[in-house]
Amino acid sequence: MEVDYLSALNVGSGLNVTQIVDAIVDAERVPQETVIQKRIDDKTVSVSALGQLKGDLSTLDKNLTAIEGKNGLVTSSSSSAVSVEETGTYSVEPFEHELNISQIAKSHTVSFAGFTSATSTSSTESIKIEFGEWNNSRDTFTLNSDRATQTVNIGTGPNTISSIADAVNAANIGVTASVIKLSEGSYSISFMAPTGLDNQMRITATGSTDRITDITATTVEGFDITIPAPSPSSSGTDLERFVNDYSGGTYSISGDSKFTINSGTGEITSTDMIAYTDGANRTLTRTYTQGGNSISETVFITVTEDTAKTVIRQARSELDIHNLDGLTINAITGSQSAATQGSLSSQLATFVRETRALNGTNGNFSLSGANSADFTLNTTTGQIVYSGGGQITSDKNLTLTYQAANGDRFVETIVIDHDLNHASIYESVLNVTKSDTSSIVYDLGNNLNFSSGLQTKFNSSSNPQFAIAGAPAGVTINHVEETYESSGVSIGSAPAQNDIYELVVGSTTLRTASAGSGGYTSLNDVVTALKNDGDYAGAPFTIADTNGASSGGEIRITYKSGGPLTNQVINFRKVQETERYRSDTSLNIGTNNQQNDVFELNVEGTVLTTAPAAGANGYASLADVITALRADSDYAAAPFVIDLDGSRIRVNYKDPGDQGDINIAFSKTAGAAVSFNNGGFDGSVMSPSRNGYGVQTGFNNGGFDNSQKTPVAGLDGRYALEFNFSNASLNVGQNVNFDINLSDGGTLKHTEKVSFTVGAGTTAVSRQADNGPVDFTAPTAGMNVSNNTTTEPDYENTATTSALSLSINYNPTIRAADSRHFAMAGQNALFKFNGVDIIREENEVEDLIAGIKLTLNDTTSGNITIGTSYNADKALTDIQGFVAELNDIISKLSALTYRGTPGEDDKGPLASDNLARSYLRTLKSLTTKPIIGYGDDDIFLSNFGVMTERDGSLSINETKFREFFSAKPDSFAALMDSRVTATSSLVKPQLTGTAWAPGKFQFNIDPDNTADIRQLLPTAEATTTELNLSNGRYLATAGAARGLSLTLLGGGQDTNIYIGKSLLEIVREFAEPIISTTSAVSTRINNYNNEVAEYKIDLEELNQRIEQSRLRYTKQFSDMNSAVTGFKKTEELLTNFQESWKASLKR
Repeated sequence: MEVDYLSALNVGSGLNVTQIVDAIVDAERVPQETVIQKRIDDKTVSVSALGQLKGDLSTLDKNLTAIEGKNGLVTSSSSSAVSVEETGTYSVEPFEHELNISQIAKSHTVSFAGFTSATSTSSTESIKIEFGEWNNSRDTFTLNSDRATQTVNIGTGPNTISSIADAVNAANIGVTASVIKLSEGSYSISFMAPTGLDNQMRITATGSTDRITDITATTVEGFDITIPAPSPSSSGTDLERFVNDYSGGTYSISGDSKFTINSGTGEITSTDMIAYTDGANRTLTRTYTQGGNSISETVFITVTEDTAKTVIRQARSELDIHNLDGLTINAITGSQSAATQGSLSSQLATFVRETRALNGTNGNFSLSGANSADFTLNTTTGQIVYSGGGQITSDKNLTLTYQAANGDRFVETIVIDHDLNHASIYESVLNVTKSDTSSIVYDLGNNLNFSSGLQTKFNSSSNPQFAIAGAPAGVTINHVEETYESSGVSIGSAPAQNDIYELVVGSTTLRTASAGSGGYTSLNDVVTALKNDGDYAGAPFTIADTNGASSGGEIRITYKSGGPLTNQVINFRKVQETERYRSDTSLNIGTNNQQNDVFELNVEGTVLTTAPAAGANGYASLADVITALRADSDYAAAPFVIDLDGSRIRVNYKDPGDQGDINIAFSKTAGAAVSFNNGGFDGSVMSPSRNGYGVQTGFNNGGFDNSQKTPVAGLDGRYALEFNFSNASLNVGQNVNFDINLSDGGTLKHTEKVSFTVGAGTTAVSRQADNGPVDFTAPTAGMNVSNNTTTEPDYENTATTSALSLSINYNPTIRAADSRHFAMAGQNALFKFNGVDIIREENEVEDLIAGIKLTLNDTTSGNITIGTSYNADKALTDIQGFVAELNDIISKLSALTYRGTPGEDDKGPLASDNLARSYLRTLKSLTTKPIIGYGDDDIFLSNFGVMTERDGSLSINETKFREFFSAKPDSFAALMDSRVTATSSLVKPQLTGTAWAPGKFQFNIDPDNTADIRQLLPTAEATTTELNLSNGRYLATAGAARGLSLTLLGGGQDTNIYIGKSLLEIVREFAEPIISTTSAVSTRINNYNNEVAEYKIDLEELNQRIEQSRLRYTKQFSDMNSAVTGFKKTEELLTNFQESWKASLKR
C-alpha cells in the first residue's frame, strides 16, 4: 500500500505560518507577562491604599485641629465691651466678676504730612525712638525706664517714606509705621506706639550730619520764586536750632544754577524764569557753615504749571483803630522800581515792582470810595494821609487803584474799622524832676498818672498785663506780686511714715510724696516736698516757709505775675488714711449650713458674733454673715468697720495711723463646718493690705481752710513804673520817649506813648499832660490782608512760596512746631474690677484672673458681668465629636488592614502590610494609655465613660461621663487641651517648641534670684535643671521642661508646674509624622512606585524579546514552507515520470 507522507503532513497545500508562530509565541509570553502584571497590580493597589491611609490621617489631623483646646469651660461676658478667653497658664475655676470700663488703652500716634507720594524721599538715615510720657502740654517728657530706646537704621539717604516705614516695621520694636494717602497728591508717614501712657514716643531722625531738616515747597512757575530764610531759635527746625547754637556762619546753595542764596540770611531766590516745562521737581541743598560746624538741608521744590498766567490782582486790607488824631498809610515802601510791602498787601508791592520792570516807567495811584474826600493821596508813592479834620471816630472805606503804564490795574480795598473795643493809642507827657539818686515807684492803671485812655482800657481788662518798649535803662516795669500767708500753721505733733500733706491754691493742687521713716519733722520739710510735686513748675505761684529751716514759720504763697488778682481759695491739709486688712484668700462659710449656726470674727481682742441663724438653711452667703456681725452690740464701739470685698472680708480701722500687725480670726463656732474656709483669718498675725497714715494730733491748717483768702497787706498786687534816678539815662536834661503796652490776657488793648525831659528840682514824677489820641502811621505789614482774588494779567507770573518742614522728628520740647505732628495721645486702660480701680498699659489683661485673658474693646456706661462655668452638655458634645473622629480613623485603618474571611476574597489592600497594621495597633493603644501633667493623678479616657467595644470602636457611657465630669471638671482638659499651669498665681508659665515632656515639675527660686526646676512625675529626676534669666523670664533650655518660660508676678514664689499633653495632641503627634513627606509611608509609596516603574520596564523588555522570537519563528517556518513546496514539485515530477514509464511499458 502506498503512503503519501507529504499529504499526511498536510504540506502539500502550504503551511499557516502566522497561526503556528502565534501559538508558539503565546505559549512563551503569557506565563511571564501574567507574573509581571500581577506584581504591577499588587503594588498599584498598595500605593493607592497607602495614599488613602495618609489622606485619612491628614483629614483626622485637620479635624482634630478644629476641636483642639476644648476643656469643658465656657466663658461669658454680658457686653461686647470685653472679651473673655482662657490662656491655659493656670487651672481656671468658675467665677463671676463685675467690670466697669471708663477708658481703654490707646497708642500714641504721630503723623508727618507734606509728602506728595508714597515714594517721596527724606534725608533720614536712622530713626531713634524713645518711650515715655508726655505731659498734657507736651513740653516735658519722662523716659520709661522699663522700655529701652530703639534705633532703626534705614540706610544711606535719601530714602522713600515707604522704605522708612518698612524698616521700622521690620525692626519689630513694637512701633507700627504706615504710609497714608490723605488725599490726591498728599501723603503722610505715621508712627503708632504700643498702647499705654508710658509708651508715648519721642522721635529723632538723623542723617549723615546727625541732623535732618528736609523741607518741601510748592510753587506755580514764574520769576522771583523765594524760599524764606530760616529763623534761628531754640524751638525751630533742626537747621534753625543749629544756626541758633552756632551763630555768625554763612549759607551756601547747590543743586540748581537758577537759584541763589543770601549768604547772611539763608533766603533762597530764583535768578531766572522757573518754568514747569523745564521740570516739575527741583532739589536744592542749603548748607550752613560756622567754622568747623556744618549742617545741610534738602529743599524739595514742586513746580506747577501756570496755565492761566495768574497773579493776585486784588486785595482787601483792614486796620482796626480806636480814636486817632490822624492817620498815614504807605501803600508801598520805596520807589516803584524797588517797591516792597508797605502798610498794605505784599501783592500790591509785587504788582507795582514787576509791572514797573516790564514797562520801564512808573504807573499812577488813585483813590476812591465813600470816604476818599477825607484823605489826600500821593499818586506816585501811594501814601494816604487823613485830612478830614478832628479825630477819626468812625469807620472809613477807601479804594486804592494802581494803574501800570500798560494799563494793567491792581485794586486794593481799604477798610478802617473804628471800634471802642480795638486797641487805643494815646500820648502822655510826664513832669520828671531829679535832685538825688533815689527811686520812685509810679503806679500804672487805675489812677490819673497817665492818659484817660489807659485808665479806661485798664478798668475794662480782666487780666491786665503791662510791658514797655523803647524805655531807657532807668525806667522799668515794677510788678508787685500778690502774696498770701498762713497764720499759726502746724504740721502736727505725731509725724509718721507714709504721712502726706496737700496744698490747694485755686485750681492748682500740690501733694507731698509719702513720708519716709519718722515722717516729716518740720514745716520746711513739708514745703520742700510740696515743691517736688510735678505740677509745681507750672503753677502760677511759688511757695516758701517764712522761717526757712528754722521753726515757727508760716506758708507763704507768692504769685509769679504782678497785678491784682481775685482773692484765692486756699486749703492746706494733712491727708489721712486708715489701716486696712483683708483675708488672704476667698472665704467660704460652708456648704451644709443649718439653723442656729453662729460665726465669730475676732480682731485683736474685739469679738463680733452673729446671732444664731434663723432660717432652716442657716446663713446663705458671706454678705449675710457680715450683716449679722455688724448687728453685734459691740460693733458700734469697735475701732474698725468690716465690709464685703468680693469673696473676702475687709477690716478698715476708723482712725488714721499705723496699727501694725494684728491677730484676726474668723470661725464658725456653732454648726457643721463642711467646706468652711477662714480665708487666712486663722488667728495668726496679719500684715495690713493698706497702711494707715495721717494722724491729725496737733495739726493746724493756719487758716488755709478751703475758704477765700485775702492777700497780705501791702502785697495785694499792682503794676508800676520804677524810675531809678541813679541810672545815667535819667540825668537832668535827658529827653525820654517810650511806649507802655497794655494787654488783656494775650490781646493788645492800649499803647501809651510817654515822653518827658528830666528837669532839675525835687525828685518827683507826675503827669504833665494827657494829649489824647495820636496821629498814627500804619506800620509795614501792619494791616490785616484778606480776600485776595486773581485775574489774568498780560505778563509773566511772579511766585513766592513758603516752606513746610518735612523733618521726621517729634520733640515739642525743643521744636514747638513738632506739635503739629501729634495725632493721638497714648493712654492707659482704666477700669473697676469688683469696685477696685485698675490701671493697665494694654487692653489685653492676663494678670488679673489666673488663667484668663480679658480684652477690653470699648468703654461701658456701668457695671457688666464676666464669668466662666463648666458645662457638662457642651463637654459631652465635644467628647462625642472627638470619639467620632477616633472611631472613623480606626474603622478606616481596620478596613485597609483586614485579613479577610476564610474562604472569601475580601481582605483589605494592606492586610499583609505590617507597617499599616502597626499604625492601627499604636492608635488603639493611645486610647488606653494614661494622660499625665493634669495633676498628681493620671487621667484615662475611660474615666469619662469611653469604652472599647468588641469590634474595636469606642463608645461613651453618658452616665459615667457626667459623674466624673461633675466630680473633676478640670480633668476634662486632658482630652483636648494641652496646657501648662502653675499652682501659684505669682508665677506665669508659657511653653514653646516640642522638646518638653509632660509631667509635674518643682520650680524653686533662690534668694540670689537664681532658679531651677526638677521633674517629679511621672519619674522623679535626680538632679535639678538651672534656669536662665532673660528679659525678666526664667527659661529652661535643657531637661524635660525644655521650652518652658516662667514670668514672676510680684515677687514670685516656689511652686509646682504641671505640663499636660492632651490625648488629642498625642493623637496628632501620632498622625503628623505619618502624613509628612518624609514618613515611612511616603518612603514606601515612593519605593512601590519605583518598583511599578521597574516592572513596566520588565514588561517592555519581555515584549521586545517575544518580538524577536516571533521574527525568528516566522523565518524558520517560512523556510520550512518553502522546502515543503519544493517537495511537492518533486512529487509531481516523479508522478509524471512514473506515469510516462508505465505508459511506455504498455507499448
